[in-house]
Amino acid sequence: MKNYSKLLLFALVAIMAIGATSCSKYKGFKKDKKAGFYYKFYNQDKKGVQPVDGDIVELMLTVRTEDSTIIPTFPTRDQIIESLFKGDFYDALRKMHVSDSASFIFNGDSIFHYYFGQEYPFGDKPLYFDIKLKNIIPKEEFEKQQNEKRKEYEAMLAEYKVAEDSLLTSYIKTNKISVKPTASGLYFIKTTSGKGKQAVKGSTVQVHYKGMLIDGKEFDNSYQRGEPIELEVGKGMVIPGWDEALQMMKVGDKAKLIIPSKIGYGERGAGGGVIPPYATLVFEVEMVSVK
Repeated sequence: MKNYSKLLLFALVAIMAIGATSCSKYKGFKKDKKAGFYYKFYNQDKKGVQPVDGDIVELMLTVRTEDSTIIPTFPTRDQIIESLFKGDFYDALRKMHVSDSASFIFNGDSIFHYYFGQEYPFGDKPLYFDIKLKNIIPKEEFEKQQNEKRKEYEAMLAEYKVAEDSLLTSYIKTNKISVKPTASGLYFIKTTSGKGKQAVKGSTVQVHYKGMLIDGKEFDNSYQRGEPIELEVGKGMVIPGWDEALQMMKVGDKAKLIIPSKIGYGERGAGGGVIPPYATLVFEVEMVSVK
């Protein structure tokens, strides 16, 4: 009788366990009771390294509903930070190990509210994140890498800064430029004198131009576009060298401008590297109209 009771108890426990699994809201997924999301691992290395706050994670990510893709699979890198809400993306990442692959089902309303600042546009459809955790860069190692990159960048800037003066001196000498720079460093060389209206601060002007690096490499040309640029003079709509030069021109004037970086784009450069840091620029400009 005792053995029968034990067998019956075991059977009841087994039935309850099977029932709990079969009653899971999403087939094949388990619920993280603390975080609130559902998850399913395809590959899991429980002995692997898990990320902690401050670590950088490199992963493959797909965002989808059950029947449609929202964001196709793409590689990305993120830093583990304090969770924005209980059961968010970062809580899911903390649950993973390097080389793990898993799917997570999140509250779409919360994800879209906290991460995108908008309402969840897919109604009551669950939101899936498919994640493969490829690598973890510890916070200390990442900071070391960033410091090394910063030092390399600062060394590069120093080289550009030193080179600018010698390149400008060589350009002035080679092109036999005799005009003296203004107090700001601008070289203004008038090549054609017009007879139209003078531009002043606050004037709305139309200007044709060709822009080059000091080595002659062209980076912009309004003539090729067939349309001059329109701007208000002296309002910071262009680099300081331009604002200064335009106030020295009237309609019909053409001029060559040599603009050192301190009144150009400085140490930032521009155009995603087209104009490097500490670049002296050369412009050929034509004043088309003044209002």
